[in-house]
Amino acid sequence: ELERFAHIVSHDLQEPLNTLTAYCQVLEQELSEKLEGKPMEYLRFILSATQRMRSLVRDLLMYSRLDTRTDELKEINVNDVVMRTLEDLQATINKHGADVHVETLPSVFCDQVRLSQVFQNLVSNAIKFRGTETPRIHISAEREDNFWKFCVEDNGIGIEPTFYNQIFAIFNRLHSSDRYEGTGIGLTTCKKIIESYGGRIWVESIPQCGSRFYFTLPAEYHPMVDPAPATR
Repeated sequence: ELERFAHIVSHDLQEPLNTLTAYCQVLEQELSEKLEGKPMEYLRFILSATQRMRSLVRDLLMYSRLDTRTDELKEINVNDVVMRTLEDLQATINKHGADVHVETLPSVFCDQVRLSQVFQNLVSNAIKFRGTETPRIHISAEREDNFWKFCVEDNGIGIEPTFYNQIFAIFNRLHSSDRYEGTGIGLTTCKKIIESYGGRIWVESIPQCGSRFYFTLPAEYHPMVDPAPATR
């Protein structure tokens, strides 16, 4: 019911937000020569806030759809998924001169698009939360019993142990949006995707030295199991 509610609310919010954004942009264009100082600053604040709300609605809608997957999964090569993800992020990688090293990765039974979302979020965060040095990202995997354990390691600003669990909560941000862009839903999305396949995700980090995000996926095919009914 909550997922259906989120889906409906997201759709209902799209139209007024699109209208508000459009009129703010028109005002900014037509009044740019007439408004100066604080009035123009206020208008840009409104435009910035509506754009951020649109991002929140978009991400919430995407999140509400994560449980709608079929039970028919194909074996995919994770190397191919990562390579395509890095191609999509090439502009950001080039802009910040990030050095990305990818080891040989296994094949898993997973949805290619959703696994790409996981790597896109983790690599994007590694670049976003970079330190003073050139961003260095290392992607690897190793077999542990019946699971493959993947690791996305960076040399960024790191995370205090106190916040290890907090960063996976929806809309929970450790930094202001003025300093780091984003809606605070990326890692929540990663967590929901990985757990939907029977895996788990966690982080180990040293503040100011970098982070290692780990996640596991079953090494063998496991059909989707409907969740148990909620109890009161």
